[in-house]
Amino acid sequence: IQNQLEDLEFYLEALETYGSPVFEVGCGTGRLLIPFAREGFQVTGIDTSRAMLQIARKKIEQESDEIRKRITLTFADMREFQLLPLFKVAVLGCNTFQHLLTNSEQDQTLSCIYRHLEPEGRLFLQSTHVHFWDHEPDVLYHRGREYHPETQHLIDVFYSYHYDYLKQLQYLHLYLDILDEQEHI
Repeated sequence: IQNQLEDLEFYLEALETYGSPVFEVGCGTGRLLIPFAREGFQVTGIDTSRAMLQIARKKIEQESDEIRKRITLTFADMREFQLLPLFKVAVLGCNTFQHLLTNSEQDQTLSCIYRHLEPEGRLFLQSTHVHFWDHEPDVLYHRGREYHPETQHLIDVFYSYHYDYLKQLQYLHLYLDILDEQEHI
């Protein structure tokens, strides 16, 4: 269970103000999408990872019929897609925008989202700004130990950064160490 973020409350408050239909760009496994539907919002999510969409579908199957009817999932690239209807709100959750590595890809994505918003529609884009100079390059940092309720395993989470000054790209490597039963204590 990574990225236990406190952003859901912010988004739900925004959705109360602006309404639905809601569009989640890069919905992944449904971390935001499903709670949006539980709160009564019509929501469409796209992602380019079939594996993540499959996990989202399995989670959605466990929801009530009422909630499942509010959710539409589509395999699509955030840089170029065609959907109907227009949306009142579009959301790019935690780090989704960082998957776009060039200005051109970012422009394509924002333009495509803009074409899918109602005239008074809103875009919420969450971005993480890591100060690469605060981390030694290629040093392994321990982020913490987390409990995964589905597998009932403890997981040690480690990460390292590397910043390429010439390309202006920051690389994050995430390492998960699944602990065995003897290490649960």
